[in-house]
Parts: sequence; C-alpha cells; structure tokens
Amino acid sequence: MAIQLMYVDGTNLSTHHNTYWSLVRDVLKAAPGTLSIIDRMNDIILGSRYYKALKVAKKLIEYEEEAIRHARRST
Repeated sequence: MAIQLMYVDGTNLSTHHNTYWSLVRDVLKAAPGTLSIIDRMNDIILGSRYYKALKVAKKLIEYEEEAIRHARRST
C-alpha cells in the first residue's frame, strides 16, 4: 500500500517513504528470506519508479502466500 501511495500521491511522498522504510524493517525482521525482493524494490523506489516497484511488490506478496501455504502444510 505504501508503494501504491507513492505512485498516486506525490504530494505526500516523504510520508509514504517513511512508512515504507518502517514497514521494510518490520518485514525483514519477521521474514529475512524476503531480502532479495525487498532489495530490488528499494533500488526501484530510490529511482522513483513506483509503478515498477508495484510489480516487484507482487512478487513479495506471492512469496508471503507461499510461506503461509508451507506453514499450514507443516502444522
């Protein structure tokens, strides 16, 4: 959502960036395996290419969905 807000609401970009970086820290703490995806998103965001970052964010969502499926199968 933070990336989507960067894409559509450039007037509050600083706020959306702060939210994004805070969320990144939380996600990396909870799921360090997401580092490579987040690194790609970070590079794209730092280049102000928010639409492309949204596409990479979809890969993060897919990773999380697979991790949840795996956890459910294990229990």
